[in-house]
Amino acid sequence: MFYKNANIIKALILLPPIALAGSLDSPAPPGDPASAMYPLSEICNRMDTGAPGAKRSVIEVTSGPGPGGCTLNDVMEKAPVKDNGNGVQPGEVTAGKQYWGLTDNWGPQTGTMPNQGAITLTPTTSDQPIAAGYHNGSGVVKGVQNLAPENIRAGVTILGITGTFSGTTVSTPTPSSSNRYTDNGNGTVTDNRSGLIWLKNANCFERQNWETAMQSAANLANG
Repeated sequence: MFYKNANIIKALILLPPIALAGSLDSPAPPGDPASAMYPLSEICNRMDTGAPGAKRSVIEVTSGPGPGGCTLNDVMEKAPVKDNGNGVQPGEVTAGKQYWGLTDNWGPQTGTMPNQGAITLTPTTSDQPIAAGYHNGSGVVKGVQNLAPENIRAGVTILGITGTFSGTTVSTPTPSSSNRYTDNGNGTVTDNRSGLIWLKNANCFERQNWETAMQSAANLANG
């Protein structure tokens, strides 16, 4: 008895491991529409092309299996495997877009990366942060009109353009002697070069002492 039991134990130890799987039996008797299942050929075609595939009703088997184009090994070779190194995360896919996750976020996933669309930036005197997310490539940084070397002081670089302006200014033409003064019609004239206003008759008060002259000037300033 001990010898037989020992042989049974040895046989159990030497048995290959058994893989447990879901039922491969048809859900209904052959010929019943409810027995429809995806054949391996349809499964492999979906793995290759993404086609939805079609179920087929199970029929009564009357002969051995013939040569087939797709096997369970083919399915396993085509099926994706987890890849935390190269698989994308939800934050790397545009928000709302569906994808199949290959990382610890396995299976159907939805992206969360913000869609910024087209962003327009106008140059300023300080840095402007660029919002994180997806940009559709239509955004621009506005150009600056008149940004030319001759409009920038020599030795100064603005937005990559080095100025050549030497600093020489062009003065406004001064009035000629013929139109330098304008008679204001009230006993005064305006010097168009300096902008000062003068009395036409500088001796209109004649000779006066200091205090009287100051009072006369004050009265003149007050109208």
